[in-house]
Amino acid sequence: QIMNIATLSTMGFIYYQTKQHKASFDTYKACVQLQENTTQHNERDKADVLTKMAANCKKMKDHEKRVLILRCILVYQQCYLLDDDDEIWETNAALAESLQEYADAGGDCL
Repeated sequence: QIMNIATLSTMGFIYYQTKQHKASFDTYKACVQLQENTTQHNERDKADVLTKMAANCKKMKDHEKRVLILRCILVYQQCYLLDDDDEIWETNAALAESLQEYADAGGDCL
């Protein structure tokens, strides 16, 4: 499974670099599903993959998915970081920006 996750992560990166954001998002989603079935990955590993998924959502202009993923990232980050860590502040800022974009796009309920 570890090899599969590493391979999928590499594929997701390549898709992202070639601007195939939907394919990249789906590939990273497969990584997350495999990570859930193994004890080899901790919260930081899971948050890293989710961060890549959130970047794809921003490129695809899917504000609702991005908000939901950023909320998941915060939960994982709170498991392994101190409350005043810069990463948590950056994620909170990205979440606020995404919520505003979601509202601007006419979203009213998550």
